[in-house]
Amino acid sequence: MTADLLSDRSVIFNPDAKPVLHTVGEERTPLLVIDDLLLNPDAMVRQACQPPEFSANNQDFYPGKRKAAPLDYDEQLIQRYSALISSSYGINQSKQPNTLLSAFSLTMTKAEALRPIQMLPHFDSPSSDQFAVVHYLFNAPLGGTSLYRHRESRFESITHERLPLYGKRLKQQAYGMQLHQNPAYTNGSSPLFEQIHSVEPKFNRAIIYPSNCLHSADISADSKLTDNPATGRLTLNSFILFK
Repeated sequence: MTADLLSDRSVIFNPDAKPVLHTVGEERTPLLVIDDLLLNPDAMVRQACQPPEFSANNQDFYPGKRKAAPLDYDEQLIQRYSALISSSYGINQSKQPNTLLSAFSLTMTKAEALRPIQMLPHFDSPSSDQFAVVHYLFNAPLGGTSLYRHRESRFESITHERLPLYGKRLKQQAYGMQLHQNPAYTNGSSPLFEQIHSVEPKFNRAIIYPSNCLHSADISADSKLTDNPATGRLTLNSFILFK
């Protein structure tokens, strides 16, 4: 392969990457794991280290900073994997995939600075047609991703129908636990949530799951979170919506 094809401005998906399908929890949710997603993952890390700088978005609850990923990343992601997502999750073939977000993401908020909502498993959207893609671009032991079950309701995903009841009850429970007095990232089962599946992080591994699943990054109390994308918990996060 020529050097220009492996330049820092090229995004090259691995044609030999083999997705593995897992089935998770009582709700039998499909979860895809794809190792060796790109042929040039180191080039993507170098891109993340170049300007522009990462920035925080006060409109969401991500515990860190983000910046836009290369445009051809999300274009190729959809080209290569939208059909697999559609077939794995039973999406109506008349619906077309659209990328809502594709961004380098750097988890860097210290535990003591977390807001209560950032200390619990969360969902990204109640839509059953939206999917999250998390692409790990770090080598350090900084935690993968886990899916959860809300113990009281036994909900593993939050749909539009479940949201009013779940939101009200979780707010009551979180307030009762006084989470702000002992700030910490979610990392394993707790009195409110049961961890039902974990994916270990691996450099250049990607996972795909429904955005309405309850999930959280596995970040331990001794994780060395940093604002340096070359050494920190760098992921490339995408949301794909079929409509």
